[in-house]
Amino acid sequence: CTVTLEELKVKDLNNIQMSLTGLSPFNWILSKVATSVVNRSKNNIIRNIEETVGGKLRNQMQTFNCSTYFPKPAVSGTS
Repeated sequence: CTVTLEELKVKDLNNIQMSLTGLSPFNWILSKVATSVVNRSKNNIIRNIEETVGGKLRNQMQTFNCSTYFPKPAVSGTS
């Protein structure tokens, strides 16, 4: 028994917020700029997630044997 991942689709990636620190008086603007850049790059982020996670799942599924999760049929003996 084998399982194959045909498609991995990220359906919702909303309301991404980032909080960055390191430029003390400018942390608030740095966080707003980073959040804006990430939100404008959602399609690229989604595509990367789908490709990366999908590829890793496909690789793992190559060695997955789903028959170990199903009960073995009872063998009826002759009496």
